[in-house]
Amino acid sequence: MIPEEKMSVQELRDWCKKHGLSIKGKKAELVAKVVDYKKKLIEKSESESEEEQVVLELPPVNVLKLLRKKPKQHLNSKERKKNLL
Repeated sequence: MIPEEKMSVQELRDWCKKHGLSIKGKKAELVAKVVDYKKKLIEKSESESEEEQVVLELPPVNVLKLLRKKPKQHLNSKERKKNLL
């Protein structure tokens, strides 16, 4: 990959256009846009990997405990009427 400073203005504009950035400005401004965009991508990537680590560190749910819970009793029509009142 070519360092941003060594890219031509046209290459920088093409890169910006490809990534949805404004293509206006002098070479220094275009380089700054590319560098900023890449930094944001790296930060986003790092934050997503941190979120994945947090999820992986959560303790597993005790499935057997969930299965042992008693199911709700079905109510007959008289009991349903009492609950509605």
